[in-house]
Parts: sequence; C-alpha cells; structure tokens
Amino acid sequence: MLPRSMKLTASPSPSQARRIQIHLALIPVYGWLLLVWTFYAIDMSPSGRLDRSGHIKGHDFAHFYVLGEIANDHVAEDLYNFDAQGRRMDQLVPDYENRFAPIHGPQMSLLFAPFAQLPYVTALSIWLAFSAAGYAVCCFLLWAQAPNLRQYGWIAIVLAAGFPACYLLIAFGQSSTIALIAVTAAYFALRARRPWLAGLALGALFYKPSFGVALPFVLLYSREWRMLMGAATAVLLQLGASLAYYGAGVLGAYFETVTRVGEIADVLEPIPYQMQSLRSFFSILLPWPDIAFGAYLLTAALVIALTARCWRTAAPLDLRYSVLLLATVLANPHVNPYDLVIIAPVLILTANWALAGGRPRRALWVLMYLCFYLPGVTFLPTLTHIQVSVLSLVALTVVLGRLVRQHEPDPVRMKV
Repeated sequence: MLPRSMKLTASPSPSQARRIQIHLALIPVYGWLLLVWTFYAIDMSPSGRLDRSGHIKGHDFAHFYVLGEIANDHVAEDLYNFDAQGRRMDQLVPDYENRFAPIHGPQMSLLFAPFAQLPYVTALSIWLAFSAAGYAVCCFLLWAQAPNLRQYGWIAIVLAAGFPACYLLIAFGQSSTIALIAVTAAYFALRARRPWLAGLALGALFYKPSFGVALPFVLLYSREWRMLMGAATAVLLQLGASLAYYGAGVLGAYFETVTRVGEIADVLEPIPYQMQSLRSFFSILLPWPDIAFGAYLLTAALVIALTARCWRTAAPLDLRYSVLLLATVLANPHVNPYDLVIIAPVLILTANWALAGGRPRRALWVLMYLCFYLPGVTFLPTLTHIQVSVLSLVALTVVLGRLVRQHEPDPVRMKV
C-alpha cells in the first residue's frame, strides 16, 4: 500500500502545477526542437561541401568565404562586382545556382579573411562553433543576472535551443551572432554605467547598417552624447580598417552600392514572407508598393518616437532596453528571421521582470510566446498575407512602452 504522500490522486502543489502548465505550453517548442535539429543533422551528415539536398553547407557562409578570398587576394574591385563574385562562387562550388548580392561593407571581407585561408568545411565548422558558442554565452550571461529565472535553468536551455531564430542562424551560416554579442555587451555596459562602451558595442552593428535606423534618433533625442560618441568610434574604426587595407576607392564603391540597394531588393529578399519588420509587413499586406513603403515609414517613425520617449524615463533598464531592441528590429527595413536572435535579450529580460511579484504578467507571457514562436511558422503569411509575427512584436513593444511610460522622465537625461 502506497503512503498517503505518494497516492496518484494527490493534488500537485502550486509549484508543481505551474511547472506542468509551463511544459504543456512548451509542447510546440519541444516538437520544433526535435524536428529541426534532427533534420539538420541528417542534412549535414554527408562528407564534403554539399549537404544531403545538394546545396553547399552553410549556405550564406559561402558568400562570406568568397569575401574573405577577395580580402586575401587584395582585389578590391571584386567586392562590389556581381559577376566576379559569381565566378568565385563557381570555383568554390562548380555550377552552383545561388548568387549573393555584393552589398556587405568591406570590413566584412577583412573579418572573414582568416577563414578563407582554411579549407571550406573546416572554416564553416569553426564559424558555426563560434556562432553557437556566442549565442549560448550571451543567453547564459543574461540568464545568470536574472534572479527570477534561476529556478528555471532547464526550461531556459530548452527555450534557447528551440528559438527558431537560433536554428535559422546556424542553418544559414549567418553572421547575426555578432549583432547579438554587440547588443548583449551594450546592455552590460549600461548596467555598469559605461555609456561610451555601450555606444561602442552598439556601433558594431554598422556591419549591418540597417540595424542602425532607430538608434541614432533615440540617442539624439535622449541627448546620450557619450553613447553617440562611442557608436561613432565603432563606425570609424570599421571604415578606417577598410580604408587602410583597400584604399579610398572601396568606400566610394560601397556607398554607391548602398544608395542603389533598392534596385536589387529582389535579390536581397528572394522570399519576402520570411522577412520580419514593419517594411515586410506592409509590403506583403498591401499590393501598392509606394503606399506600403509610406505606411512603413509612418509606423517606423511612430515606433522610434515611442522608444525615444521611453528611453528618457526613469524606468528599469531591462524594460527600456527591451523597447530599444524591439524598435531596432521593427524599424529595420531588412530583417531576416535569423536576425531575430537580437531579441533573445528582450525575452530574457522581460521574463525576469514579469516573474517579480505583483506585476502584470499574462499579456506579457502570451506576447513573448508569440514573439518567440511565430517567426518559425513561415507558412502563415503565405496563406493570410498577414505577418502575425510582426504584429506580435509591435504589440509587445506597445505593452512594454506603456509600462515604461508609467515612470517619470529621468531628470539626468532631460539636461542639455
């Protein structure tokens, strides 16, 4: 006979009931985690440069590898020559059908030059290990300083590994881990009251200039002069390194390419339904390109204005920084799903805040769950022409913005 404490009919304790509810809510995440990483392992299992589907392993990393070859060969004119890069891609993978737009800043070629000195598969393996480790370390550091999340260590691991943006980052061999490291470093610099270092970290986002749409407006409005100086230093360091290595001509070619980026939008965004920003939301929803772009500009301006006002309050840094990162994504005209790794700090910081006693929770948990999971459900926009994932990001921004604006303006930031 079982002791009374072990009877199967005994009601679970409140903490046990809560964990059961959490695990039930995470069933889709468990399913996604098992499915995508199993298929990824199978797809990458053949030896050599090609995966089981016949595509080059790492996909987008192949483009970075070519940029590294250009840097090693010191052939600046190939950096923004579509045909020249196509020929190099053919040498890497004969008759490979995919081509990449030559749009990255010259500093990216310098970053990947050491990788291009290695055999492709070796270079890819090192890059993927760096990407996975960088993502894991950032998530761990953010979780470690969040006291209300300490008891949920296993759940945090599952969520971090099951984040769709994390899988897509690794599957595409992309560079968004750099952005995550930058925004994580900026957060800890702000916690330590080192605004110049925070700006320096945020300035590293210049390697993907579209991430910088919202930041200058917010920092200027808030008179964050030291952060602005730090960001300017990071930008100048990247441009200076390119100038010293290639000469002034490469900067002119780069800026000319940037000004003509609209002409190659189809190459940059071959699958518009996968993009994740206000621009993609309206371009999919509205069949009139000019009206869609105007709606993007208007709503992006509203998000930036909300963020600027939030940043000047005396609200907790965790909330203000979360709003800033969400605005960085929403106002960004070119957000691929793997770029959403930079909202991992938002989810961690907001979850920690919401778990504190006496604070509103239900709406935040629902919105965080949607922001976490919906970007991986790519078939929804193709059926509905509505990017619900972007709507969830907007809703989370608005809810956090309302919580932040309950605090009075910070008198320190109000000073000229």
